[in-house]
Amino acid sequence: MKINEFKSVTKNILVTKGFDVLGRDFIFKGSDADILINIQELDKSVQYCINVGFHLNALDSFVSKKVELSHMYFRLERLFPHLREIILDGCNMKNFGQFKTVLSEECVPKLIELANSIDLIKLWFVEGGFDNGMIRKEVPDLFV
Repeated sequence: MKINEFKSVTKNILVTKGFDVLGRDFIFKGSDADILINIQELDKSVQYCINVGFHLNALDSFVSKKVELSHMYFRLERLFPHLREIILDGCNMKNFGQFKTVLSEECVPKLIELANSIDLIKLWFVEGGFDNGMIRKEVPDLFV
């Protein structure tokens, strides 16, 4: 499978679940956060990763078009450690069917749920759900 095929399948899942296309990336505009997603090809191989950014509306109204400039930024498998092997296998073109199911039925619905609840984002933050990524320095103050 080539990156265009991987992106096409992933795009179909995201768009079906309510994400909009933003250039080569995707965005879901929630009531409390915007979720930005991009697909990154690693080392010109058949290995990809899905990057997820959270733009928290409580911090500012400007939404960057780049995942890495979001308030919080993670690889998908770091947000869902219990699904890590399935996500990594899918991103390496192994067991892709299982990956598509997990992405569509577990990961994306949870991201949408988070985008629509600052209280749920706070709970995930406090419980360590966002420990394995990049978090801008003003984010923890929002949850104190």
